[in-house]
Parts: sequence; C-alpha cells; structure tokens
Amino acid sequence: MNDYHIDNSNEVDYLVKLINSSQFAHVNWNDDLIQKLKPFSVRMISSFNHLSGAHVSIKSISDSLTVHLLSTYYRAQYNMPFEYPDLKSIQQHYHHTFEITRKVVVPFEQYIHHTLSDDEIALIAMVLFVSKKQAPQHKMKYLSFVLVASVPVVYYFNN
Repeated sequence: MNDYHIDNSNEVDYLVKLINSSQFAHVNWNDDLIQKLKPFSVRMISSFNHLSGAHVSIKSISDSLTVHLLSTYYRAQYNMPFEYPDLKSIQQHYHHTFEITRKVVVPFEQYIHHTLSDDEIALIAMVLFVSKKQAPQHKMKYLSFVLVASVPVVYYFNN
C-alpha cells in the first residue's frame, strides 16, 4: 500500500479481512490452518452420512469442503457475515438436510469459538445435499455440474 501512498492501517486491515473472507480458488495444502481444518470436513461428511443415511464420498468432496471451511473460518474471525440469497427457500425445501448440517458443524463451531449463521449452514447444507445426489458411475447417463459458492460439486442424473 505504500507504493500507492496509502498510510491508513484501517484500509489495509479492511482489505486483508475482505480478501481472506472471500471464497478461495487455490490453497496451500501444507498450510497449518488447512491441515487443522481438513479433519473437520472429513468428520462433517462422516457425521452427515451417519445421520442422514446418505453415502456422500468423503474422498470426492472433503477437499472442496475444507476450502469452504477456510473461508468460513476467516468470515467468523473477522465478523464478516455471509448472506445466502435464498436462505428461506433452502430452509423450507431442504429442511432435513439443513437440520442435519446444523448438527454436524458443531465441532467446527467449537473449534472456531463461533456459532455459524443460518446462511453459512445453508451453504454447507447445499454442498452436502448436492453431493449426496451422486450416483454410482456405472448408472451415469448425464453429467452435470453445480457451482455452490465457488465449490464445484459434480453429480449424476439417472434417466
């Protein structure tokens, strides 16, 4: 910022918060924080499978969910809330998935010392919901992609 003659530390702090609370496209998988968050994503998926009876592949979405948790972590730390544009619809149409997700995020909430908003829970719920719709590859007829908060999730339609 010095190159642009900006001496206001508040501006710098704001930019750091804004950048860190945005969705990441790439992360350093060797980063200590990523290494700490990865087990939470695995545990969330495993708990979601147990509570919902789904068979979401841990291997297929744990990395995407970990990247999402990194953004969630920074939004919580910097008190920069995420607003899900269709929250009421998600809560209504995917109530079961939403409530299960509310339960499976508790260990993560305890780790970050912050209760996730319904908006954050809705975002994670949609990642899990779309992932549970995956069918075995041998039954695949059409391949579709869903983009949920910059987290690509592949799922298959059966015809």
